Amino acid sequence: MNKLASKCLRNNHKIKTVREMNDYIKRCRQGTIKRCKKYNCLKMAEKLLKPLGDKWNPIKCTPYKYNLDHTPRRKEANKKIGDGPALYNPDMAEKGEPEKAIRIILN
Repeated sequence: MNKLASKCLRNNHKIKTVREMNDYIKRCRQGTIKRCKKYNCLKMAEKLLKPLGDKWNPIKCTPYKYNLDHTPRRKEANKKIGDGPALYNPDMAEKGEPEKAIRIILN
């Protein structure tokens, strides 16, 4: 949005990320910083965060878990099938470096 309050949030309050926006809202509500009354920046910040919802807001919740990862019971079942470790881990969440998260599945 390019309203005056949005520009004030970016330029005067130096807000660039969702976390910074969330922190700004918390500090305004707690009274640790003065509210910007010129453009009502608090109201605009709340308006900008609201459509994100919990799914896309990194502050609100952890990523949804699909329960596809190998449980201890599944790991044991895979060991009985073959000699080595399971060749495919269906867990959708990857931790660590993005280069290690690339999967190529061939038929």
